[in-house]
Amino acid sequence: PPVSPKGGSVRAELVEGLRYTFGRPFTRAVLGAGVIGNFGFGGYNAVVVVFLYDTVGLTEAAVGVLLGVGAGGAVAGALATGWLGDRIGDARLTWLAPAAGVAFGALVPLAAGDWRLVLFAVGAFGLSAEIGIYNVCVRAALQTSVPGDLLGRTMASIRLFTRGMLPLG
Repeated sequence: PPVSPKGGSVRAELVEGLRYTFGRPFTRAVLGAGVIGNFGFGGYNAVVVVFLYDTVGLTEAAVGVLLGVGAGGAVAGALATGWLGDRIGDARLTWLAPAAGVAFGALVPLAAGDWRLVLFAVGAFGLSAEIGIYNVCVRAALQTSVPGDLLGRTMASIRLFTRGMLPLG
């Protein structure tokens, strides 16, 4: 439904969004999971190129191709979420996807300059797919559970902390 403006100050609206976010178990859980996940993913992003280039010994082009394969996982995961959700449920996907992401992520450091590049490609693809699946499920759950007049402020509050973890990681 359309939301009528409250006419409050920006500060009051910011406080209201933060209060709602920290005041509900579900939004706190989403916030906590996002903070932890993005901290780890920020660290991963900080070292993966150096790992592939210096440790594995790949060329710049090969690094780019492997990173592109990994990024394709996010698109594939997001596209598969509806189908997966119909079969096992969105709530189960919300916790199964990160568990699978840990398993896929464990393949990444096994890469070497031979056939083991496949391990990196599969691991990076699966890790990114997990992120796509998780994000679709969590965003849909937030959109259906947070009141419309607080949705923007709640999403902004969550993103303030979760996205802030990427550079810290």
